[in-house]
Amino acid sequence: MRRYRVRLLKKVITTITDNLTNEEINQMQQIHRQMTKLIQQKLFMTDLPLVVNFDYTNAKLFKYAEVKFDSTIFLNPLELLLTYIKIHAECQDERIVTVINPSHFLTVEDMIVVERLCQETQVSLLMIDYLHQVDFMNYSHCLKYYIDEDFIDYF
Repeated sequence: MRRYRVRLLKKVITTITDNLTNEEINQMQQIHRQMTKLIQQKLFMTDLPLVVNFDYTNAKLFKYAEVKFDSTIFLNPLELLLTYIKIHAECQDERIVTVINPSHFLTVEDMIVVERLCQETQVSLLMIDYLHQVDFMNYSHCLKYYIDEDFIDYF
């Protein structure tokens, strides 16, 4: 799960850096130059052969800023799922977000919120849940298919 989050974060940062305007890039480069110049001045005061490398890339700057997900979203299953949907929308990722057994951690009201966000963002969501037919009726707002325990009846 951690590797998946790291990949998602890299994808989000790449999407953000790819969409920076020239003005934003110039502003970030200028600030980076100022910081490098200050460091060079401090190093010059020492009597050591130290050099500052002005190797600037947007990705390195974002890595230096230590951009990461707020850890509180991982405590709330609804917020986590909504965040994944928003990431797919932001990155224009056309892959399908898949959730297994959402009824174990989401309420019917939560499912409605998720459905609304999926409709707004045009992100596809596949939910696989092992429910009895009685519980199945709680999700009348979803497009669903039912396969019985013996894999015989399918409707």
